[in-house]
Amino acid sequence: VLPPQITTRAKVPLRSVAGADIVFEATAIGLKKEMLPNARFIWSFGDGATAEGKKVLHAYHLPASYVVLVEASSGEWSATDRADITIAPPQILLSRIQTGVDGFIEVKNNGTDDLDLSRWFLKSGSAFFSFPNGTLLKRESAVPFASVITKLVVVGTDAALLYPNGTEAVKYLFSIQPEEVKIEPAFPPPQEIKVEPRGEVQPLTATTSASELLASV
Repeated sequence: VLPPQITTRAKVPLRSVAGADIVFEATAIGLKKEMLPNARFIWSFGDGATAEGKKVLHAYHLPASYVVLVEASSGEWSATDRADITIAPPQILLSRIQTGVDGFIEVKNNGTDDLDLSRWFLKSGSAFFSFPNGTLLKRESAVPFASVITKLVVVGTDAALLYPNGTEAVKYLFSIQPEEVKIEPAFPPPQEIKVEPRGEVQPLTATTSASELLASV
């Protein structure tokens, strides 16, 4: 018979993107299956970083598959749980903007998974808008965020999307498509000159006289 022991469970998302803050949360269950509110939790995120706390934030800098470990301890008891997380490169962009008080900033998610924008920021000039918790951007879709809600009045093309830690994730890139230029020749092409004969030309023979030649012209 196994001796009684405590258990712990790690709540870790299956996927996220590089640079984004991710919420990690754990619970500990006591010998009598009761919650242990005062348990100590130590996290190892698989990329060399560690943290302590029941609920912590961590951002991965590089895409990869990581193994997350959490150790819970209470008095002389301890338990460990693990979870896997896959970090992908971010595939987001600011696809469109419209300036003015009636404008918007459109964020597009080109990834194959929904993107959690909770605590991310939109920035224009010196003003910021923080996305509230629960703001999800559907995979392979775009959403315009209106200035009437964000209070961001976009001037020109100054717009950026920031990670929760304040670093820039993507900036709006404005491109001008070059117009097609048709080059006309400096001089018109030469025209074909058609010369009509004045009359039938008689071949010269050894017996053709000068008077006959002049009469044929």
